Amino acid sequence: MTNLLPIQDIVPFMKNWSCLITVQEKQQITDSKGMPTKKQKFIFYDAEGSKVEAIIFNADIPKMSPLLRVYKKYKITNAEVKPIPAKFQTAELTIQWVISTKTVIEEINDADNEIMPVKFNYTKFTDLVHHMDDKNKSVDVIGVVIAALDKKTLNRNSRESSVQKFVLLDEESHTVLLSLRDDFLANEGQQLLSNLHSYPVIIARRIKVNNYNGVALGTWFDSVILVDPPIQEARELKNWRSEILK
Repeated sequence: MTNLLPIQDIVPFMKNWSCLITVQEKQQITDSKGMPTKKQKFIFYDAEGSKVEAIIFNADIPKMSPLLRVYKKYKITNAEVKPIPAKFQTAELTIQWVISTKTVIEEINDADNEIMPVKFNYTKFTDLVHHMDDKNKSVDVIGVVIAALDKKTLNRNSRESSVQKFVLLDEESHTVLLSLRDDFLANEGQQLLSNLHSYPVIIARRIKVNNYNGVALGTWFDSVILVDPPIQEARELKNWRSEILK
């Protein structure tokens, strides 16, 4: 018998619990520095708006990751609960759920298509210039994808890397280029290409601002691209784009 609890009541090393969550973010699979460890991170939130980081390691990734889709609601039972080491903590994320093959994941059919109760601090396109080439700084932006440039293949550190630039438009009609590489291009990039005709809205989180013939955006290891997220600002921007196309 498990207790159905909100995120904030689930503490490190607790056993026999369940929680109803929605997947806010699903990051790319990354390698741990100096270790043969692969990991994939997620951010979950609940009906109270509380958030928690979740993580899957190594051989559990191909088995458990496909069960968790962004914006979908699930009942999670008995993930391992650990404190995040202090040097990796953020202001809102201090606890981590380790998802393994022992974790029970049940999808909850939610016909309401609810608005995600989360807020982001977006950087305006006109302010991006202040963050160019700051290696210790990343930004969140929101924009409409209005075009894609040709895909290119580059050689980086003796390996081939695929890259494609997408043109983002904000509600003040400013544009900026966002480069998606490799896994980002194979996943979110293909989703954008398939839906260019409908002008998808994206929220690009933890993005680097580069100086490439002016301001340009690019992903790095913990970036996330949210495509047409059920967030109020995204829906308002999509409606604005639809109006100016009339």
